Amino acid sequence: MSELIQFYKHPQQYLEQQQNLSALINEARQQSMLASLYHKCQALGVWHLVSVEAQRHLISGKVYADKQHLTCFNELKELCPALQEFDADVLLVKGIAYKIRGLQMAQGRLFSDVDLLVSKANFPRSVDFLKSIGFLEAEQTDYDRQYYLNWSHQYPPLFHYLRGSSIDLHHAIIPVTAKTQIDVQDYILQAQDVGLQNVKLPSDSYLFIHAAVHLFLQEETHKLVKDLCELNELGRELLTDDTTRHALWQAAEKSNVSRVIYTAATVLQLLFQQTWTRQLLDVAPNNAKPRSFKLRWNRWVITKLIGDDSPFMRHLAYISWYIRGHIHKMGLLRLTYHTVVKSYLTWQLQRKLTAEQREIDKHTKPQDAGETD
Repeated sequence: MSELIQFYKHPQQYLEQQQNLSALINEARQQSMLASLYHKCQALGVWHLVSVEAQRHLISGKVYADKQHLTCFNELKELCPALQEFDADVLLVKGIAYKIRGLQMAQGRLFSDVDLLVSKANFPRSVDFLKSIGFLEAEQTDYDRQYYLNWSHQYPPLFHYLRGSSIDLHHAIIPVTAKTQIDVQDYILQAQDVGLQNVKLPSDSYLFIHAAVHLFLQEETHKLVKDLCELNELGRELLTDDTTRHALWQAAEKSNVSRVIYTAATVLQLLFQQTWTRQLLDVAPNNAKPRSFKLRWNRWVITKLIGDDSPFMRHLAYISWYIRGHIHKMGLLRLTYHTVVKSYLTWQLQRKLTAEQREIDKHTKPQDAGETD
């Protein structure tokens, strides 16, 4: 079982029982959660249970996270006044939204770009507006650009030509080719005002839905433990009473993701055994529960991915999760086409780079290099 999962399940008990925190620190570094651990220990009053050696690592992670947060907030100081000239609502989402919302789980959370969400109708104007204030596209292949424009839920990443800051501009929560489609109009209608005129945050229900959908409808696993811990902390902070829990189920039903939320709550209850997940499941609508096979499959895959099972079982779970995520995202035929094209383009690029390197070697490599007596 993941050390981070065990820590977040019972923080004080974990620290009291563990004499050596090397495994926890190593996993926290791998999952980019050193600063999050620092703030969690401070908030719970268990910092004194952390060894001096481990404290050094957590403090180092906090310093790095503070610098990153300062950079992002400086970018917001430049960006928000400009966005207020745009005559449509713009939502801050994901990491930057957690921070602006003032959530405890956002303290120490690393994020390197600013994520924005606009309606599909305002998306083209939003792109033009961002380009008019200095944001440019990074260089990429024609195929990759068309992938973003036709299949993805966002515009290709934009970078400011002077500040170097990065923006991900979204017009949807998940790719437009995915089986499940979520209308973001309700996100915008229910948005929270944070005193920045047309720059707003999603409601608490949609903050949780967005995180849950990204976790359980994706194919990536390299930050799975981090995503699970953060989703558990997010629910613990936001879903504190029956009013917020019922509001979540209503928003999930409008977004057609009730079964995703039920799966998320079931998996989190299995891993962390928190009160809030049990209470959320207790008030779940009857139609929210997925088929028992899908529920068991999700629980099996995630426990294998984060557990200490054999490499074979972990690899089998990884392949299952990866294929399922991609098929949901683009369908089998489009996935096959995409895999063939990307493989061919990668092979073509490798050939070009190899040929260029040989040409460089021809003029720079010593004549006797590689020769033997």
